[in-house]
Amino acid sequence: IEERMHKGRVKGQLTLVRKDGSKFEAELTSAVFNDSFGHNRTSMIVRDITDRKLAEHRIEESNERYNLISKTTNDMVWDWNLLTNKVHRNKEGWKKLFGTEQSENEHDHVQNWDDRIHPEDIEKVKLITDELWRPGSAKDFYEVECRMRRDDGSYMFVHDRGYIMRNHQGEAIRLIGATQDITQRKEAELQVIKSELRFRSLVQNSSELICIFNEKGYFKYSSPAIKQMLGFEPEETIEKNAFAFVHPDDITALKDYLGQMKSSGLKKIPLLRFKNINGDWKWIESKVTDMSDNPEVSGYVFNCRDVTESVHLAKELEEERLLKHQEITKAVISAQERERQELGGELHDNVNQILAGSLLYLGLAKKELNIDHPYLKETDSLINTAIEEIRSLSHSLIPPSLHESEFLDAMKNIIENTQKTSGINISLQACGFDESSIPDRLKLTIYRIVQEQLNNILKHAAAQNVIVHLVKDNEKTLLNIKDDGRGFDTSQKADGVGLMNIRTRASLFNGDISIISSPGRGCELRVLFN
Repeated sequence: IEERMHKGRVKGQLTLVRKDGSKFEAELTSAVFNDSFGHNRTSMIVRDITDRKLAEHRIEESNERYNLISKTTNDMVWDWNLLTNKVHRNKEGWKKLFGTEQSENEHDHVQNWDDRIHPEDIEKVKLITDELWRPGSAKDFYEVECRMRRDDGSYMFVHDRGYIMRNHQGEAIRLIGATQDITQRKEAELQVIKSELRFRSLVQNSSELICIFNEKGYFKYSSPAIKQMLGFEPEETIEKNAFAFVHPDDITALKDYLGQMKSSGLKKIPLLRFKNINGDWKWIESKVTDMSDNPEVSGYVFNCRDVTESVHLAKELEEERLLKHQEITKAVISAQERERQELGGELHDNVNQILAGSLLYLGLAKKELNIDHPYLKETDSLINTAIEEIRSLSHSLIPPSLHESEFLDAMKNIIENTQKTSGINISLQACGFDESSIPDRLKLTIYRIVQEQLNNILKHAAAQNVIVHLVKDNEKTLLNIKDDGRGFDTSQKADGVGLMNIRTRASLFNGDISIISSPGRGCELRVLFN
């Protein structure tokens, strides 16, 4: 009443009481004016606003629910009236999204929201919202992901999704939905994409071949490096059996290693030969990881590197090393043979001649002086023994003539001499052995090895029987010497000087030596000359 007296007009809300005592909410409008007679009058209009107040209460309850939903879901709930183009957004959700109290009215125009959209996303959002107004559209949901500007100027990713309400004509009149901050999810997705791009870049540009085989050995994936390594396009290998590209001699080894993968994880397998597009064999070094239990892979991952040049280079270096070694060994043995020949000749031609002369003068002295003393007889015997020993030694030192068919004769001669001096039964088995196709240097090597091994048997074996076997097969020659002596443990006993000499001589002709022996079971020496 005071406000009406002061302003002349007033409007307010009151709670009034009906005749029956019930209360109701009323809107009161009152004004003061003068009538035509100049009298001071008061007018009053009372409107029952009970229904409106109930509706406002329901709205407040709804807003409270919106705020409660936002507190539990981190979503901002909104209600967009398409007819008035105004949107109601709950304050609690706004604060969680933008980090500040809502600076705009809770009932806001759409334009205020659109101004926050990232410039690069405006067109995308516009296309989706325009679809709502397109005649004949029957979409029930509105959904978009875009970047929104916070109050501090930074941007966040949001997921906006709403339900579309339409009138009887099918026109969209209202949208109810929620906005969610998905920045963390999008950043995580971006990191995954970047990681995948880095990984793909590494795989695609790596000089190493990366491929995946399933458990049956079929290609599931091949990186582009296979083009440079083997000449195939990656897609040409898919669903093809990997073993078809592997050298037949390497297939068993590869299968064996794959069979061991379950317990060993990452494994570096031996070098394998793979066939390239031209049918040539490439040496490939591989590391394999068993990822058959990983559903994203379900197979064996091979990291492969072409080492063909390295293998060929290593082979050439090894051949060069062996060649130099053989040249040195050949020079050493040749020098030894010359020294043997000179020493043997000196013993035979000089020392033996002196002893023969001494024996002659001793005989003349006994005859002239008519002396028959036991000491003189013993001296005579000793000189004869020395002559025979020196003759035998000189024969062993001087290499025999091994031209034409004399090789086997020389072998028989050394065996007969050894039998006479040792009493061991030695047999030579060389039936069908064609010595004409063997170079003289190899003949001399075999002769010296037999000579050396027979000496080893005499010194250490206490054998009764020895078999010397010679076989010639195309480009290979096999020498086998077997005795029935006491034998020895090959894992315990190191090579002596005799076996070292044998190995050195055999190496001149790429000889492979193997010794089979055990205590009480004799010894077998096998030398295969390639």
